[in-house]
Amino acid sequence: TQGTPHFEDGALRWSGFAATGAEIDVTYTVLISPCLAAGTPLVTAVTFADEAGTGVTRPVTVTVANAAPTAPHTPSPASGATEVDTEIVLSWEPGTDPNCDTQHYTVAFGAIGQPLSIVATDLLTPTWSLTTLEPEMEYRWVITATDGISSTASPIWSFTTKAPPKWTVFLPVVLRGE
Repeated sequence: TQGTPHFEDGALRWSGFAATGAEIDVTYTVLISPCLAAGTPLVTAVTFADEAGTGVTRPVTVTVANAAPTAPHTPSPASGATEVDTEIVLSWEPGTDPNCDTQHYTVAFGAIGQPLSIVATDLLTPTWSLTTLEPEMEYRWVITATDGISSTASPIWSFTTKAPPKWTVFLPVVLRGE
């Protein structure tokens, strides 16, 4: 046989034997669409020729592997933020998916000292609204992006909500003379 092609370090490599029995290493580069779905087969043929001009053509098939999305980043509110309102919209910048798959997001959220709980799943937009946060409380959150095959989590981010407003009450004072 002529060996098995494999993808390594960004190049398709094939090792086999020339007609004289000498081992050879063949490398060639193929430009392909960066958005091929996982499982897509790429089929081509390679012709090898010896010094006498005798050629051998062999089919080469490589299957595209799934690549995980990169981690979501740039949270809002920023990690470590203070004086955050108790009604907010969490948002983040999505990572990229090398296969150009649609990304879905899961939000895990909780107060410091408590376990993170999954509070939203299968989000298609990089936002999630919160309306019932406690004042002067530190919260943390993490976003997990999935392309349906692989998942990647963001770092754990945190923020602290602001204190409740202080009210000053003025009562009417009635002075009565005697």
